[in-house]
Amino acid sequence: MNKEISNFLNTDIKKLKIAVFGDIMLDRYLTGVVERISPEAPVPINRIQNDRSVLGGAANTAANLSTLGCQVHMVGRIGNDQAGKNVRKLLHLAGINDEGVIVSDNYSTISKIRILSGCQQMMRLDFENIIPLQLSDKSFFQRFLNFLAKSGLNAFVISDYGKGVVNEEIAQFIIHLGSDLRIPVVVDPKGSDWTKYRGAYSITPNVKELSDCVGHVVPNDEEKVCNAGSQIRKKYGIKRLYITRSEKGITSLDDRGICTCKSAARDVYDVSGAGDTVVAVVAAASANHMDIHSILSLANIAAGIAVSKVGTYQVRREELITAIEERNRENEL
Repeated sequence: MNKEISNFLNTDIKKLKIAVFGDIMLDRYLTGVVERISPEAPVPINRIQNDRSVLGGAANTAANLSTLGCQVHMVGRIGNDQAGKNVRKLLHLAGINDEGVIVSDNYSTISKIRILSGCQQMMRLDFENIIPLQLSDKSFFQRFLNFLAKSGLNAFVISDYGKGVVNEEIAQFIIHLGSDLRIPVVVDPKGSDWTKYRGAYSITPNVKELSDCVGHVVPNDEEKVCNAGSQIRKKYGIKRLYITRSEKGITSLDDRGICTCKSAARDVYDVSGAGDTVVAVVAAASANHMDIHSILSLANIAAGIAVSKVGTYQVRREELITAIEERNRENEL
């Protein structure tokens, strides 16, 4: 482990204060055993043995930042319902500040229930009620985010899942605020129109999200990915793109050129939430002004840990340190 990465993970990361704004969700996993088919219909009977709830959506990014050691503020909305209460409980357990979370009576907390047999996902049930933000909600978010920024914030994350929280007005407010105060704004995008992200410090799409934005399928080939990425950077005035490319790693594009860090070989059990892990690492490393090679290496290793676990998973700082040390030993052989 080089000195910069060692200092970052052992010392510097604990000093970082990062705000995550976006669509908060609750991820619930019902895991059981399938041994027979139902006599009522030709469907498997899943005898549930474990019921686990974790933070999802933007809250998963916040949770990843917290387990990495950062001081985290969650900003978003939940409903005044049981799922919302579970979210707040999980935020508190994770040590995440939730003063920026609005509890709304006319909104239902977004929940995703995944039903598994062993490690195999059988079905996903989504509960969501997408409604636009009220004027009072927007005003609160702007005041709160402005307060955070001026109290010594190191980075913003905009985690957009397309569920109504991240509108153009607030996204541009955050991006301009970050630009004025020299606070990096890292965006996890959604949808085909990235106008609301224009001027962001960095955006972290996967290849599908890149394809959605340019309007055609982009093969996972470095030249084609970079051509599409360059078009997007120019169109929206983005300082740097981090394009996650599954087994081919992560490619970054900025004014200095192109840099690709290939993935380490890992058994992949579940990719859900892995993008949130990448966003968290990129945001923390960017806040610490690390060089691009270190950022890509850390993000790749962290993503490798995340996909090797079943379900939404938050990578711990100690886990990341161990994985880096193991990789270094393997490279020495």
